[in-house]
Amino acid sequence: MKIINFSLSFALLLTSINMIAQDKIYLKSGENINAKIIEVNLNDVKYNKYTNLEGPLYTIVKSDIHMVIYENGETDIFKSSNSNHIDSSSVEKTKSFIIQIINNYGSSLKGRNPFQASFEGEYLRIRETNRNQTSVIYDLGVFDFSNVYKFDGVSYRSSGRAYVNIWILNKRKKYWKKEKLIIGVSDHNNAKKLNNALMEYSRLIKK
Repeated sequence: MKIINFSLSFALLLTSINMIAQDKIYLKSGENINAKIIEVNLNDVKYNKYTNLEGPLYTIVKSDIHMVIYENGETDIFKSSNSNHIDSSSVEKTKSFIIQIINNYGSSLKGRNPFQASFEGEYLRIRETNRNQTSVIYDLGVFDFSNVYKFDGVSYRSSGRAYVNIWILNKRKKYWKKEKLIIGVSDHNNAKKLNNALMEYSRLIKK
C-alpha cells in the first residue's frame, strides 16, 4: 500500500510540475496561448499547443505577438518594425500586465501588506493596503517611468521572495523627486516578469 501511495504521489507531483512548466504566448489580439515553443525565427515562432505536445507544429508571425513568457520566467517582447511608432495597444497591454502582477503578488518590504497598483495616464500609482485590501494604509505616490534613472535589478531571497529595485522620479503630494522604488514580490518568477514588464513599459513611453 505504501508503494502504491508513493507512486501515486510521485505521479501527481510530476503532473503538477508539467502543468506549471509551459510557455505562454500573448497575442496582440488579446488571445493567450499555452504552448511549448520549438523555434523562434527572424519572422515567426513555431510551437506545439501545450494540450497536445505530440500534435501538429503551429507557426505564428511575430507581428501578431505582443509578448512571450517562457517556462523559466524569461520574457521576449516583440517590438513594432517601425521604431518611431508607439503601439498604443502594446502600451495598454503592458500596463494591464504590470497591474496584474503587482496586485496579485506585490507587497511591502516585509511582505505583510499587499500593494495595489493603478495607472493615472502614463504614471504608475502604488498604494500599500491592509491585508484584506479593503483600505489604504500608505500612498507611495506616482512614478514616472519616462524618467527612470536606473533599473537596479531583482534581489532574490532564499525564502522565495524577491524585490524589484528601481531609481525613478516619484511625486508624493506636490513635489517630484528621485527615489528608490522597491516592490516586494512573493516569488522569484513573478519578480523577474514584473521587472521585464516595467523595463519594457519605460522603453515604450520614452519613444
